[in-house]
Amino acid sequence: MNTSASAADALNRGWRKLAQRLSAAVALAVLMVGLAVLAVADAILVRIERQHYENGIVTALRDLDRWVAQQFSPLPSWISVPPLQFWLGPPPATAVSIPAPDFLRGLDLAAAEWIIWHSPEQMSAGNQNTPSETGKTLLGIALLFPDGVWLSAWLPAPPSGAQRLLWPWGTAVVLVVSAVSGLASHWALRQTWRPWMRALGLEVEPSPTRHPERAKTALPTPSSRSMEAIEEEIRQILHQRHALFAAVAHDMRTPLARMRLRLEMLPPDWPERAGWESDLVALERLANDTAEYLRTLRLQPQWQPLAIASWLLEHYAAAATIELGPLPPRMTTDPMLLARVLDNVLSNAQRHAPHVWLRAWADEETLHVCIEDDGPGLPSDGQDLLALSRTSGGLGLAIVDALMRHLQGQWQLKPRPGGGVRVCLTLPLAPR
Repeated sequence: MNTSASAADALNRGWRKLAQRLSAAVALAVLMVGLAVLAVADAILVRIERQHYENGIVTALRDLDRWVAQQFSPLPSWISVPPLQFWLGPPPATAVSIPAPDFLRGLDLAAAEWIIWHSPEQMSAGNQNTPSETGKTLLGIALLFPDGVWLSAWLPAPPSGAQRLLWPWGTAVVLVVSAVSGLASHWALRQTWRPWMRALGLEVEPSPTRHPERAKTALPTPSSRSMEAIEEEIRQILHQRHALFAAVAHDMRTPLARMRLRLEMLPPDWPERAGWESDLVALERLANDTAEYLRTLRLQPQWQPLAIASWLLEHYAAAATIELGPLPPRMTTDPMLLARVLDNVLSNAQRHAPHVWLRAWADEETLHVCIEDDGPGLPSDGQDLLALSRTSGGLGLAIVDALMRHLQGQWQLKPRPGGGVRVCLTLPLAPR
């Protein structure tokens, strides 16, 4: 598998892992929220049932109190006042009186006094003095009437969430919903991810070694193109664009030559001759710069040693005031390309300024060259545009940019303090 396909496959695998983790996080979040909702619902239901339980006990005691107050015959041995089951007699011998629950503390019966008691004896069905199977608790209530008669009853257990099927069924529903949410989020992420991968051309076919059954049925699609194919298309587009510009620059020379001939045939005192001359010079410069720019793009640097200090003094002492800092004895570069860079920058500065300075110095790995002038400077609204490079419509700084890329260097165009322009070049002392 080639490098670009491997990178695309790695990107696919990374995105799949991310989608799986996000889906798991969504499922876990839904599970936690579902359990929290289930706990809140269970607490609310327990509260409602407990209120119903407390109201039922209070109502049963008050109904029993009214019934006993109106009863003239002897009481039966067993009285059922739901949810309480009373027997005739005192509490068990082991019963101990305890404080009443909060919901019974305000209870006032007219026919009897009452107490809440607790018995440690074991429960057994069939014995009226012990709780039945429906009231599995060791708390009870006893009513003492003025004639010394006792009525006793076990208090049923208060409601709790464990007594219902809410938790088992609710947990099952929450688990199903969280699983469905995780699967749905994973599907949604895949639907979002695949169009982007297709648009970038990074979706690859299934690997035959990892997914043989999928590889057999996979059909080639435009989205499965390798990065090499996309790069080749880009190279062809750039080549066609350069060819078009070269053809235009070449074909412009014939009409420009005819315009130059006709201009020379006009009277010297023609009022608009100067304007036509200026426009024609600008068009000729633009055509020449375009052809030179396209030739520059096809250049290949020829690296060789260069004594940079003596080379600068020899070639540019007449064009600018040279100030040299610490420089190495030699550096490795392409002297022809470097000369074209400096020629473009210096000629541009000389056209617009009376004084030009060239300063050069080096550090451990980099050569620094700054060319300054005291001309009118850059327009305040276009300091970062090549089109406003003061070349009168030419492509001088665009050519500089292309040459600096060949030399593996960088450059900056910025205002000079005090007026003018400063062009700073940085180049490696040896090619990387």
